[in-house]
Amino acid sequence: MNSSHVNLSRPSTGTTVRASSTLNRDSALYGPQHVLTSDDSAWNSAALTTSSSSSAGPSKKHTLLLNFGRLVHIRSLGFMFQGGFVGTDCNAAASNDDESLVETELEFEDCNEMQVFDFCREDGTAVPAKKLKITFKGSTDFYGRVTIYRLEVYGDEIS
Repeated sequence: MNSSHVNLSRPSTGTTVRASSTLNRDSALYGPQHVLTSDDSAWNSAALTTSSSSSAGPSKKHTLLLNFGRLVHIRSLGFMFQGGFVGTDCNAAASNDDESLVETELEFEDCNEMQVFDFCREDGTAVPAKKLKITFKGSTDFYGRVTIYRLEVYGDEIS
């Protein structure tokens, strides 16, 4: 990661985040807003389900949707999970409103360390986007829960 790139996902930049589920539906303790801060709080998802009969119950996948509230150039993504609760079968997709621009699969190690991935177009240029959707279809946890302490999006502001 180039040191001149900035963290585009800090709450002070106006970036917001939503999640498809939260542990015990307790947003104050486990909500997705915690992935954007650098304290010891975290987003904790609810358990995944494998049953297709429960439409009102747990989800078959976990989704985080970051809305930057402005057009930014994304260059890399950083994730810090709780070991044992790491998302698997992950897809990250950047978009401008409803148009998908770049989509990539991410594979994580089951650890507590920050894991950083380049997120550029095939030609190596930054991805201009307003939103970033991250989907986990599985987890290293038996119940399918995901815990993320930090999610950082690095790149450049577009003026």
